[in-house]
Amino acid sequence: MCALWACTDIESLPTESPRREVLVLFSPNGLGDNGYNDQVLRGIMRYANSDKGADVEVDYYNPMSLDDGVRIIDEWRDTTFEEGNCLLVLASAVYKDTLMSRLQKTPLDVSCRKVLMFETDEVALPGVSTFSLSMYGTAYIAGAVAKEMHSTPLIALANPTDKSINVAADGFREGYAAYGDDKIDAVYLSDADEGYAMADSVYRLMYDWGMRYNFIFPVMGGSNMGVFRYMREYPRDLYTVGTDVDQSHLCNQMVGSMVKHIDRVVEEYLTRWAAGEELPKHMVYGLESDYVDWVPSYNFNGVFDEILSRARVEAIAKEQSYGME
Repeated sequence: MCALWACTDIESLPTESPRREVLVLFSPNGLGDNGYNDQVLRGIMRYANSDKGADVEVDYYNPMSLDDGVRIIDEWRDTTFEEGNCLLVLASAVYKDTLMSRLQKTPLDVSCRKVLMFETDEVALPGVSTFSLSMYGTAYIAGAVAKEMHSTPLIALANPTDKSINVAADGFREGYAAYGDDKIDAVYLSDADEGYAMADSVYRLMYDWGMRYNFIFPVMGGSNMGVFRYMREYPRDLYTVGTDVDQSHLCNQMVGSMVKHIDRVVEEYLTRWAAGEELPKHMVYGLESDYVDWVPSYNFNGVFDEILSRARVEAIAKEQSYGME
């Protein structure tokens, strides 16, 4: 287990009574992905170093394995809090089964403990709040752009079990189909979470993928870096999109990025919790929320304005019918 401290300011935060503590647990080896997890960290740091977080102790951990993460959850659950409030933030749905099994046996004392978990459905347990950021709408836009380019795309996903990335795949298919009925191939890197950390394998696969397809739609977390590295080293008529943050600097063939402003969401939730507000039981934020957006890459800025304008309106309507109400 690696315990990461953002800066000395956090270590010296006052612990006045009643104390308030936030413990953030990232997915195994999640930090350093140049995407989602690093963006979460930015939101945490912005909150911790602001006036709003001045009297809150913030710890965060980047476990080396799932077992390490589970051990942290167990230690948090078994720690006695005689006063004050503590929020456990699980920045990944990978811990959902662990959380459910532990809290079904020993329910939370909701007077002093709460849990916030990202990218999952509602958890029917007291004291547990959840939210997810849907990429359906931005993926729909990506699909429309891919069709506008008359491309033959491949959908590359980390695994078949993660609902959020399969939502993105559905959005891409719908956006592509709205401007043509061609079938889109899809591939899964793995049956489990290791599909998010296989950048070297993806780099090797890109040779074969590039022979058959000219547009890669990757939703594979850190494994996406294999796509971008290949495109940097072998520049040709092969295109892609970024995920989670604006990644246009990673290769010239990126037409745009599906951006999640997860840092804003995290900062807002921490602020509301510290202010004593009741957090929503479950929320899904999509394209219309402004927490999710399509950002054109600088090499393609202005190129697809007409299709982007039309596809955005369609994407919001489609996303609502898909399950955003």
